[in-house]
Amino acid sequence: YQLKMKIFKHRKRPSSMFSFHLLYISLLALLCAKNAMTTETQTCEETAQADIILTSSECAFQPNLKLPVTREIAAKLTNPTYCPCKLKHIVTFKFKKGVTNEKIHEVRQRFMELETKCLRPNGDPYIESIISGFQHSYEGFHRDQDVAFVVSFKSQGDRNYYVGEPMISADDSDLFDPVHAEFKEYVGPLLDFDNDSSIPAAVFDFCA
Repeated sequence: YQLKMKIFKHRKRPSSMFSFHLLYISLLALLCAKNAMTTETQTCEETAQADIILTSSECAFQPNLKLPVTREIAAKLTNPTYCPCKLKHIVTFKFKKGVTNEKIHEVRQRFMELETKCLRPNGDPYIESIISGFQHSYEGFHRDQDVAFVVSFKSQGDRNYYVGEPMISADDSDLFDPVHAEFKEYVGPLLDFDNDSSIPAAVFDFCA
């Protein structure tokens, strides 16, 4: 402290040796800070998904979740005990022109059968119920959707296992339902993806 006061009092410039040490220390601090930032960035990138999942509000919708998630996180997200709630999964379809009424009814029937055909790897059913119906609104906001389905689950984990991609990677096929994945492959070509102004399908989920 006395040395600092003396330097300040006489306004002497630091010696060349002092300047060299000061420069060396400054460069060393700058290098350490850069390395720390690089390490911190890498750590953040590696644990970003885990940080999102492990927050206290993990059951809330996470728009910044990078998809597909890692296998470790996918195993957590598809666990039947993950975020229990009365979850409603609403799906609507708009069929392309030329799809017959007979085919549309077939799609509806096959969708309804998912309630009993979708099973966990241990053979347990996990869909509570499925209801469906055709468009019957006079309000004019149905956006030409033809049919709607409401699928009920007991947890977000069950919903995530049911939905699979894009949340769960195709490489982790043991972590999502193959029966529902097959249904999506079946119904996709029947939906109106050819018209840029149409909405071939819509999905809305919420916990009641």
